[in-house]
Amino acid sequence: MVSVSEDPCSHKRKPRSRPLFELGEILRLYGEDYRKVHGSRLTVAQQRTLRELAACRTGALGGHVNQCNLGCGHKSQAYNSCDHRLCPTCLALRGAPAVPRGVFVSCEPYAKRLVNSPLFS
Repeated sequence: MVSVSEDPCSHKRKPRSRPLFELGEILRLYGEDYRKVHGSRLTVAQQRTLRELAACRTGALGGHVNQCNLGCGHKSQAYNSCDHRLCPTCLALRGAPAVPRGVFVSCEPYAKRLVNSPLFS
């Protein structure tokens, strides 16, 4: 018999630390009030973004069942993410850093890796 410390199943490990509130949850709680006050100044794209971010990781986007493939058969339900480029939850899942607005990010290091040309050397 395998002890819990030796068991490779992830559901028995300490759960991943998450923030107390995620942006989607805040938008679901207060988004309607925000739109009532500021809705006339929001563009159509901004309104759509707010709706998409609020739907992230909810039943509105559907879900799936994860099953442990290490032998224990543990199943857990997970909701699909919105995968929006501005969603902090989806960025964290991809491991991408969130770039603050107005910050210039140089593409030089990436260009050197991707393009083998004297222009970028």
